[in-house]
Amino acid sequence: MIDIKDILNKNNIKVKKITYYDNYVITESDDNKYLIKNRDSNKSEIFDYLKSIKYPYYLDIINSYNDYYEIYPYYDDKVVDKYSKGKKIIEALSLLQLKSLSYKEYSEDNIKGIYEDLVEKIDNTMKYYLDLQDYIEEFIFPNPAYYLLIKNISKFYELLRLGRLSLDKWYQNTKDNKLREVLLVNNVSLNNFCFGDYQYFIDYRDAHWGLVSYDFAEFYKNDLFEVDMISLFDYYKSLFNIDQNEYYLLCSLISIPVKIKFSRTAYNDTVYVRSVVDYVLKTIEFISEENEKYQEADKDKFEQENEDI
Repeated sequence: MIDIKDILNKNNIKVKKITYYDNYVITESDDNKYLIKNRDSNKSEIFDYLKSIKYPYYLDIINSYNDYYEIYPYYDDKVVDKYSKGKKIIEALSLLQLKSLSYKEYSEDNIKGIYEDLVEKIDNTMKYYLDLQDYIEEFIFPNPAYYLLIKNISKFYELLRLGRLSLDKWYQNTKDNKLREVLLVNNVSLNNFCFGDYQYFIDYRDAHWGLVSYDFAEFYKNDLFEVDMISLFDYYKSLFNIDQNEYYLLCSLISIPVKIKFSRTAYNDTVYVRSVVDYVLKTIEFISEENEKYQEADKDKFEQENEDI
């Protein structure tokens, strides 16, 4: 538990209001607002790097306390529609990727490890739903949540097959061991971005270097129901050139639905199943539309190459 009063006294901050969140605390005084959160030993390295590449979407620390907590200035979100905020997140994300982009040698074992890890997740999820289907079909009169899942279970298998197909394409096409890496925020979401007088990702606690595809996949999974992801992905591609193989990896990442756990509360279970079913249906739509765009682009490229011969 953060000892707010002690921290505030040490920093001569007089507070009128304190709001507690999962990972941080917001305090309000007459003139300013502050964000207080647990100190991350790796964050100074991340912030030093962001400074070195002149990346603007983060906050400088004001002070640290006993090596446990950090204090930052805090700015409120503007009252804007979520899609406008989503576009700004895409701009911030694509700029970070452009500025931090590098090519890194991956060994065959590393690439195979990524592939096998995702294959295992896909296969385990497929088995989970096959077993769950067998269990539910034993009921003569399944409850509404069970019925809703069984009615749409084929779509779960379709999405998982799409994910496996995309993953196989990524693995087959990853012959050059130099893969593109970027600094990943690893928590891209509407809730982790301030769209106010100062715009920034709030928390870089889990930031690390990794493959290009992961951050947009995280944004997709976090906020699919809040914004138009098909439109935002088009906007993302206009700002950052995610290649087709990186797209295949992204598809495999978003194609693994959560494993539904039932609470035995009929209403809550039905609402939850509905949300997971909607995720599956929307993701099939997303992948299908994007596949068509890539196929059309390949067709245009092929026709242009023939004209040039």
